[in-house]
Amino acid sequence: ALSKFKEKFGSEKAAPPSLSKEEKEAKAETLKASGNAALSAKDYVKAEQLYLEAIELSPAGPNSHIYLSNLAAAQMYLEKYDDVIDICEKSIALNYVKAYSRLGAAYVQLEDYDLAIDAFNRGLEADPSNEMCKTGLNDARNRQDRLQVRLTKQFARSAPTAPSGGGGMPDLSALAGMMGGAGGAGGLAGLMSNPAMQQMAAQMMQNPQMMAMAQNMMKDPAAMSRMMGAMGGGGGSGGAPDLSSLLTPEALESFRNSPQ
Repeated sequence: ALSKFKEKFGSEKAAPPSLSKEEKEAKAETLKASGNAALSAKDYVKAEQLYLEAIELSPAGPNSHIYLSNLAAAQMYLEKYDDVIDICEKSIALNYVKAYSRLGAAYVQLEDYDLAIDAFNRGLEADPSNEMCKTGLNDARNRQDRLQVRLTKQFARSAPTAPSGGGGMPDLSALAGMMGGAGGAGGLAGLMSNPAMQQMAAQMMQNPQMMAMAQNMMKDPAAMSRMMGAMGGGGGSGGAPDLSSLLTPEALESFRNSPQ
């Protein structure tokens, strides 16, 4: 929200209340031009401040959507990706199509490729000729594919190290990383500290059917969430979840055929 930026950055150059609406908008345009110059000079902190001042002067003016989008550009360079997302959505709400590409780029930097792809697709729905969204969409899909390949290989490398008996726990870091990095399951790495979850994971690593199912679900976060929901009652009771129901042909087929 704009109030958050005001608290964080505070404008020392804000125009006095005596300025008319037209004068404020004219001053905002001057600040935008100065912000553009600072951005070109790679002074991103100064550019950010100038755009914030322009927004404060003209939060709902005819060019406010441009100030917001330019602010997002400066914040991208400052790696303030969460702020970029918030600002881009505000700019999009003012019907500024260019903000979709910056929104998608911010999600790419956060490695949230599903939301990046969604942002670029939204941009192309609004403007099918938007080349930046086309390029961004292809890049996000390629990055997502490479991530899935990398995690699959990591999982495959770790699987043979799982012990067949009670001689010790397998290395669960790859499994936790795979689940946590799949883009939507969330918090699974932390669950690995739970003894019941560790026991469940050990069973999974030793069972070819479960390993195959996990690799398929890695491509489908929704299926991952459903699996965790099915297991939810087991971990809290102090014992490992009963995996037998998940190994039925019907359950396996359901996870494999989940829409992506």
